[in-house]
Amino acid sequence: MSRGSLALLAGGLAVALVVVLLLAPNASTAPDGLERVAADEGFADAAEDAPFELLPGYSIPGVDDAAASRVLAALVGTLAVAAIALGGGWALRRCTPPVEPVREPAVEAREHDAALDAPAARQR
Repeated sequence: MSRGSLALLAGGLAVALVVVLLLAPNASTAPDGLERVAADEGFADAAEDAPFELLPGYSIPGVDDAAASRVLAALVGTLAVAAIALGGGWALRRCTPPVEPVREPAVEAREHDAALDAPAARQR
């Protein structure tokens, strides 16, 4: 990975983390859109609990301060998404064959002519 790519990646991750730090403490505790529609349409009671939760209720278990818990959960989520995206990109790059550059016919013709002229130039 080039220096420019690493700088862009680090800058993007830094911006994402700053946004998380500034906005996560102000996150709403109201139900999200899917929960609201389920409640409005009357089928919220039919929902089943997830078999496991990594960050239950968008919080970190054991952290007593609700705002700090939301910020930590948002940081963990942001870093997890970044790691998954980077890992997926790395895996795709490793398994994709390199693409040959497209060459213009005029360039190929000149190179071909030069290769044909080379033996004649040596005989002179």
